[in-house]
Amino acid sequence: MRALLFLSIAVLFTGCATVFSGYYTELEIRNAPDSLQVQTIDGVQLPTRPFSIQEARQDVAPGESLYETYFDKSRLLVQLRRGSDHVLILKSGQIEQRVAVYGKINPWVFGIDLLCGIVPAFFDALNGNWRYFSPIEFNKK
Repeated sequence: MRALLFLSIAVLFTGCATVFSGYYTELEIRNAPDSLQVQTIDGVQLPTRPFSIQEARQDVAPGESLYETYFDKSRLLVQLRRGSDHVLILKSGQIEQRVAVYGKINPWVFGIDLLCGIVPAFFDALNGNWRYFSPIEFNKK
């Protein structure tokens, strides 16, 4: 009962996106070489990790995991703050690409915020947590 009360207060006085998604999200970079480095416009190096895919296994013995994880090394993930737009510098060898990343409003979160009332919608709009980033491509030109 206390958990339900706490969750209700958290949703009503913050916002659905803040409670369920947090302040950070991962941006997918497609067509990424192994040597790709990602920096902000200020020169801060951002850590990357390979995109992972979990698939259900067919041959599961007792005590083994039901899922197997595969890593797609041609796609990388970078963690970014939801509430602001970003300019990233993608570097691989002699190739340097500058990419502007703009957040888009997630229609599902927007709709849920409106159903919950003006306070959650205002809070998510104020801090930008109802935004997401579309995947970007690295051009190897």
